[in-house]
Amino acid sequence: MRNLAISEGLYKWHNRNIIPFNYKQPETLAERELELAGLLIYKCEGSKARGSLDVTCADPKVILKYLSYLRNICCVQESKISLRLHIHDSMNVHEAIEYWTKLTGVPPERFGKTYVKPDLGKKRKYPFGTCSIRFYNIRLQEIVLRKLEELQL
Repeated sequence: MRNLAISEGLYKWHNRNIIPFNYKQPETLAERELELAGLLIYKCEGSKARGSLDVTCADPKVILKYLSYLRNICCVQESKISLRLHIHDSMNVHEAIEYWTKLTGVPPERFGKTYVKPDLGKKRKYPFGTCSIRFYNIRLQEIVLRKLEELQL
């Protein structure tokens, strides 16, 4: 029981003065489709670490769809969304950040440290690296996992 009180206190301290999310029940077919897409993206591409709703992918369409789910269904606090890039050393870091900023609307100051790995000379389908959407909230993750369970996924 004591651990629950500590956990609750920490949650309140980390989220003081803001409501980090407000999960919206889909009302239209388009919203239901977006919810299902977001849930499936998280199930397939997401981190399963406790409290993490991170998704990593190089495909811009997947990144945009998941961001739309976080913004329009989960109604997450925009300032709590951050990005992190993984690129090869043959790529230009500034160009990659500019590309993902324009695509996602997330400003460069909300990007974490870019991970740069050696280029092995293979042809790449996505020239601006891999993007990780980062969002942490244990309560929202519990909702997402419950919804996935309801879908038997």
